[in-house]
Amino acid sequence: MGRSLDHTDDVLTLATGFLCAGARSVISTLWSVDDLATAIFSILYHQNRHQRHGNMNRPQALQQAQQTLRVMTGSILDQTYRPKLEAMLNLNYDEAENKCRQATTKQERKYWAGVTIRIGDTLDMIEYLCAQPYPLSTQFTGQDLFVMGYGRKIQH
Repeated sequence: MGRSLDHTDDVLTLATGFLCAGARSVISTLWSVDDLATAIFSILYHQNRHQRHGNMNRPQALQQAQQTLRVMTGSILDQTYRPKLEAMLNLNYDEAENKCRQATTKQERKYWAGVTIRIGDTLDMIEYLCAQPYPLSTQFTGQDLFVMGYGRKIQH
């Protein structure tokens, strides 16, 4: 006859796609998260995995990154992360501005103008957050992120 289709109640997500494509694990969230907080979280996570605290496993690195983000002060954000973030964003801004000038169609110009506005907004947000006592404390609460891999989900 025909092939039988296996039905599942599992949610198929982008994370599932990465796992099916061969990724050993994926960090994912079910909620929208702030881009800047996610960038800093990613830095913290990878530092925990490979540099700090003796190469933590994935769930430990995830938990430590969340805890560090919650207690990070504006002055630490300003001193430790702001210079590199601004340098990278300024490079991207210059590149987007050049592409906007070189655009040959209205659609291209609108796209690259939007990119420059978004980068400018992010630079303004970094400045604002650095002046706050705990600027990222509410970005990742306990159940926002989880590690998926090896056929199981580990929540932290």
